[in-house]
Amino acid sequence: MKFYLTLIFTISSFVLFAQKKEFPLNGTAQAGDYGITLQMNGFINALNVTPTTDLAGNNQLAMRYFWRDQLAFRLGLGVDGFRNNISRVDSVGNSQVQFDSTSTGFNFYFNPGFEKHFTKYGRLNPFIGAGFNLGLLGKTSEKSTRITTDTTGVARREFDGQYPGGFLFGVYSTFGFNYFIAPKLALGVEYNIGLYNRRRGGDYNSVIIDTPISGQANVSRIVGSDFSNQFGVDFSNSAIITLSYFFSKS
Repeated sequence: MKFYLTLIFTISSFVLFAQKKEFPLNGTAQAGDYGITLQMNGFINALNVTPTTDLAGNNQLAMRYFWRDQLAFRLGLGVDGFRNNISRVDSVGNSQVQFDSTSTGFNFYFNPGFEKHFTKYGRLNPFIGAGFNLGLLGKTSEKSTRITTDTTGVARREFDGQYPGGFLFGVYSTFGFNYFIAPKLALGVEYNIGLYNRRRGGDYNSVIIDTPISGQANVSRIVGSDFSNQFGVDFSNSAIITLSYFFSKS
């Protein structure tokens, strides 16, 4: 309900404002124009603008290029990377234990598509489209060191694990409209339907090096397999409100 109230309130406000001025013929997106699209969330006086999301829920920078007046190439680019660090020192009995760990990962998403727009002039610009969701899921690396110190000396344990990545593939269709509240600036609504398959994992290996207080270091290797396969069908329970701006070639 909040979504529809926000939609009605926002569009009505801009329509009333826009009717005060005559709209130029080249005020919509024309051949050669390119633009960016953001997503609007919130409720009336608490609206915020965020990147759009792809079919699998990953943030992306959405761009359009009109190679003809009513035909647009659509591209979404997303990066999902992380680096987590943990460092702590504890007392265990008469020993001091220092622990440090680092985990890293990087994913890249590339979502191309095409749109067919049905009007060339005027503020209201409905469209339909289709495209692909493509993702490269990078491997995950985990490294840690635990140092135990007591009155007899120092013991050390080192861990190094490498876990394989995977890929994301999907197809989607979209339909909606843009309403140009000012030349090249449009408020829109989109609804997406599609499916995707996310596969991740496989054979992994990790190495543990134990160095005791006295004696030789012991090296052990762990080899195994961990695989996940997720299939999703997305029928969004609501449309999304978008804000787009197009840059003219001239």
